[in-house]
Amino acid sequence: MRALSGRERVMAAFSSEGTDQFPVVLPYLGIFLRDHRAQITSVPWWAERAGDIETRVQVARHFLEAVPIDWKEAGMSQPRAWRARHRVVREDGRVYLEESGSGRREELHPDPPGGKQAFPREVQVRTPDDIERLLPVTPASQMADEGALDHPRRALAAFGFECFVFATVNAPFWLAHNYLTFQGLMLATVEQQELLTRLLERLTERELEKVRALAMAGAHGVWIEDCYSGADLISPAQFRRFALPYVARVIAEIEGLGMRAVYYFCGDVTGRLEDLVSARPSALSLEESKKGFRIELAEVAEVVRGRCALLGNLDAIHLLERGGDEALRQAVAAQAEVGRRWPRFAFSLGSPVTALTPVSRVCRFIDLARERADAAAGR
Repeated sequence: MRALSGRERVMAAFSSEGTDQFPVVLPYLGIFLRDHRAQITSVPWWAERAGDIETRVQVARHFLEAVPIDWKEAGMSQPRAWRARHRVVREDGRVYLEESGSGRREELHPDPPGGKQAFPREVQVRTPDDIERLLPVTPASQMADEGALDHPRRALAAFGFECFVFATVNAPFWLAHNYLTFQGLMLATVEQQELLTRLLERLTERELEKVRALAMAGAHGVWIEDCYSGADLISPAQFRRFALPYVARVIAEIEGLGMRAVYYFCGDVTGRLEDLVSARPSALSLEESKKGFRIELAEVAEVVRGRCALLGNLDAIHLLERGGDEALRQAVAAQAEVGRRWPRFAFSLGSPVTALTPVSRVCRFIDLARERADAAAGR
């Protein structure tokens, strides 16, 4: 049997038949790069801040060489006009983003390991007029004309044959917290339902245009992040009214345009699995058991029963970061058994690689997963 490329493995895993050549992927590649940059690339942290396309592609190449997984994210670019006006300047040991013409400078700093906590603290949307003012809809064609697709197109040309290239959009309910705050979003499901519905409609329109733009670029797939919709936060009725219908529209657009939708659902899935499958993504990705809820992949697989692909949810902290080699081996074997029974499957983690996890440890996970995939395929 011919060995498949990474792109072919992911496509096969996401197909209705599945495959025994299970792909190996990771979530949140940007977080991984941020926290392990020196181990992955010699390109300095500031080099991409002015949006240079070739630099971004070079870093992606270095990433795939250091961490040989089967997919790579390639998000949209800043507009060409913005890139033409900005450059990175190093002066007296400091780094600045400088705008030509005005000469305005913004001092840049590397993100700390683990990132920064930056939750919205002020309500921005209080009336329908606020929605119109703050959230215009940019058509996909305009995004393309302005150069937003330059990066995904270049990435697809550079490594789109060998690996599955995707970009990220967000579930509308999750996005709404940026304009209402977390507390405001939770309250709006009860106290401001009409305003919330209007906000969700507008956010959905905006995400649909991004999806259409990504299809124009030729992206293979789209990762949809959905937080704040779990059973640990909102009721089934609230989920089915305010979250599911809108994310389902985004998923339908992705799939209808020939791309693969990977639905990453954060939080407790109790009473949610049938709803998630009903949205008809190509693949479903879930967190590992934590924060007081339990998500066992084998049990999830028996509910999903091959109606979409499943990504593994190996524990990123207790197994990948802190577990011994034998514990990691056993966890990978357990994932492989799920894939053997339900071959619409890819090895993965339930959460981002932590800042304290060495790249070598991630590569060990990849090697173990490849060994299991080869055994399943009879190689």
